[in-house]
Amino acid sequence: MSDKDHHSHGHGDGHDHDHDHDHDHGTEPKLVLTSSSDGAPVPDPDQSLLMEDTGSRALAEALKSSFVIVRGLMVGLMILFFGSGIFIVEPNQKALILRFGKPQSVTEDQLLGPGFHFAFPYPIDEVVKIPISQVYQVRSTIGWFATSPEMEAAGAEPGGKATLDPSIEGYTLSGDANIMHVRATARYTINDPISYVFGFTATSNTIQHALDNAILFASAQFPVDGVLRLDQAGFRERITSRLNQLINASKLGIRLEPIDVVVRPPMFIKGDFDAVLAAEADRSRAMNGARGYENSILAKAKGEAEALINSGEADRSRIVQTAQSEARYVNDRLAEYQRTPGLFRERILAEAMSRVLTNVQDKFMLPDRGGTARELRLQLSREPKKATQPQAADSAAFLSK
Repeated sequence: MSDKDHHSHGHGDGHDHDHDHDHDHGTEPKLVLTSSSDGAPVPDPDQSLLMEDTGSRALAEALKSSFVIVRGLMVGLMILFFGSGIFIVEPNQKALILRFGKPQSVTEDQLLGPGFHFAFPYPIDEVVKIPISQVYQVRSTIGWFATSPEMEAAGAEPGGKATLDPSIEGYTLSGDANIMHVRATARYTINDPISYVFGFTATSNTIQHALDNAILFASAQFPVDGVLRLDQAGFRERITSRLNQLINASKLGIRLEPIDVVVRPPMFIKGDFDAVLAAEADRSRAMNGARGYENSILAKAKGEAEALINSGEADRSRIVQTAQSEARYVNDRLAEYQRTPGLFRERILAEAMSRVLTNVQDKFMLPDRGGTARELRLQLSREPKKATQPQAADSAAFLSK
């Protein structure tokens, strides 16, 4: 079958449609078949090459579009990957970057402070944030009796027991070989983050072990009365000193705050101990009352003594001043007396008599008889004065009643 016949057959077999539609047959590749000697259709080589070139272009365009999408995704993933390395350090924190497990900061000054920072995402970098201003605490119960969480929350203690069970209860021994219970709470802040983070696997456990050691060490240095009653402040200071010694020796990188220490006698002698404390309290009250009374008596006696001393000083000053004034008067009159003793005596006598007779109502002058003795009798009782007229009327009125 020839190409012409084939085309004729192809368009004549049921294709009775109009070719005035919009598509262009000239731009679309068509597969044209030829007949071989045995009558089998064979594709035209030119048409096959055209079809392969069109498929390659379509595939290239599809791959190009895919590559654009893949590149966009890769760029987005890279931005997201590196953007995830931005982190924030809070004001109360310091940050340390580990690059492949190795610290990038070796001193405290090189640690990252508050603000935004960048680090490569994990597993390249790892950011360790350390709260430097936070107060941590550890509690040692190595010498404390057994309690439950409910009792701890309520602040209650177990009642008295007849014996001590060492399998569940802790205790310490005092310097005079007595049993007592001690519990301590230590608070601390981090002042060397690198030593704190990398010096030990669990630094808080190390601090608690050091606190246990300090309690046992200090307990052996004090008698039981000193720990329980007489020198609790000294016992607490000894624990603090020992704990600081261990912290500095181990370079834990912390700063210790004041610690709290609670001591108790064994539960089976708690009643006797409470009785001793009550007696001590009564004794203290009695002593304080006696000291108060003593202070009041001494203050009163001191006030009276000061009043007497002040009065004596005032009298002394007055007498001394009077004596000095009289001495000055005598010294001033001595020259005058020495010149005319008789006249001086008469004048002094006249001055004295004028002072003596200032308020005298009656004066009797006796003439001098030349030293002759004589007896003088004076009738001093006088007749009462006669009443005046108004007084007499008043008296008559009174008598008439």
